Amino acid sequence: MTQGKRIILNVVATYGRSLFALVCGLFSSRWLLMVLGQSDFGLYGVVAGLTFFMSFFSDTFSSAVGRFYAYAIGRASVATNRTLGLEECRAWFNVALLVHLLTPSIALVVGYPIGNWAIRNWLSIPADRVTCALFIFKFVCIQCFACMVTVPFYAMYTAKQYIAELTLYSFAQTLFKFLLLYYMVCHPRDWFEIYAVWMCVAAVVPNVLVSVRACFVFPEIRLRFRYMLKIDYLRSICSFAGWNFFASLGRLVYWQGSPLVVNRGLGVEMNATVAISNQVSGHTTTLAGALLGAFSPAIIAAYGAQQRDKMLSFVYRACKFGAFSILLFAIPLALECHGVMQLWLKNVPEKVELLCVMALFYNIAENASMGLWVSIRATGNISRAQIGHFVVNVLGLIFLVLGVLIWRSVYVLAIVSAVSGFMIMLVRLYFARAVSQVSVRMWLARVAVPVLSVGLLATVAGMAVVVSFPPSLPRICLTAIVSCSVIGFVGWMMGLDGDERRYVRQRVSRFSMLKK
Repeated sequence: MTQGKRIILNVVATYGRSLFALVCGLFSSRWLLMVLGQSDFGLYGVVAGLTFFMSFFSDTFSSAVGRFYAYAIGRASVATNRTLGLEECRAWFNVALLVHLLTPSIALVVGYPIGNWAIRNWLSIPADRVTCALFIFKFVCIQCFACMVTVPFYAMYTAKQYIAELTLYSFAQTLFKFLLLYYMVCHPRDWFEIYAVWMCVAAVVPNVLVSVRACFVFPEIRLRFRYMLKIDYLRSICSFAGWNFFASLGRLVYWQGSPLVVNRGLGVEMNATVAISNQVSGHTTTLAGALLGAFSPAIIAAYGAQQRDKMLSFVYRACKFGAFSILLFAIPLALECHGVMQLWLKNVPEKVELLCVMALFYNIAENASMGLWVSIRATGNISRAQIGHFVVNVLGLIFLVLGVLIWRSVYVLAIVSAVSGFMIMLVRLYFARAVSQVSVRMWLARVAVPVLSVGLLATVAGMAVVVSFPPSLPRICLTAIVSCSVIGFVGWMMGLDGDERRYVRQRVSRFSMLKK
């Protein structure tokens, strides 16, 4: 299968999976809030947030592993000696496997006692729920450990662009969680601890199955103990991951520090508001994340094969298509946020609407620059860009702490979130220009101007519906139809240039032939 066919196959598969996950997630969040109650719902988010140090390490090394996998695969594709190229990929896998066995083990030994202490002595948790919180924390740690150990296997699927196959496992996992929550709604009881156990099972079992399957599918996945201690490969991964660690530390400080600041300053009930807005943010980025997952290995592989023009073409398309994907959800949701929240949640947490809208602005800015970030990662020269990410996130948390202390309002979090997204976009644009020779003028012309134009026209069209009809479910549907239609039509006619429209037609045509 050609690279173009595989990209469109991956995009279609992940879009389908993401839409299914989005629909299930909208119901699941409401059901979970109903089953657990606002207090336990917020508490679960806080306790799960304590294990972010595991996800923190996982994301740090996963990004590094995926980059070196894709780069090695790109080099192997143009190498005269294919055997040496295969062995190079095997070396990267074995080094990555060693790192992902040691790192979570060390993280558990250090982080688990700290998490227990925080639950018992620091977090604002009702006295009768402390024991439950400690129980949940154990299973969330197990879940994180299993997810991190299997990262080298998942990264090979992504680097080899077998993303469509991963969507099947994700589809089954999402369906299982959806059915479980439906059962919980139909059989009321105290599900707090049982829910944590089943979430652990739902995460661990698919990871094991995917890893076993990878051993049979990819010849690159072979245990070679002589490769595990290749110092130059280990140094490269650790150096790349070290800078990822530095930037992820800033992200950790902001995204996990924010709920803690809200918990300490505004109470556990307000954590439910933050949790809901984070879920809305996550659901709206599923399509953009799916698109980026399909483009990212292609961008890095093109750089590894020294095909710079092809790489830049993928970069601009990833930015533009990712931003359009966010607009499809962000604009109708922002215009009808109050009505959607009333329909979605039986008990709407206080002040959740503004947080959701600001989170959508953050997502638009971040995804309009995500292709730029992949181009920086492709070069391996990420140190200065990661420092920029770190500074933005730390400053965001500082302003959040000051705002909560002075005004005692969750609105401060909304403002800081929107500004942080814009600043991250500027940081990526600046360093993409310096490191990977991305043209700022080309990015403005091919990404920023089309996205802003399409977004403005779709907002005006949707607003016309909002002011013309009284609040109701039909109005919500009409607003979504009108705004999405404008995004689709205007985005196709004005947002995409001739080459991009030709690219989409060719990929859709080839995908149709592939299905036949």
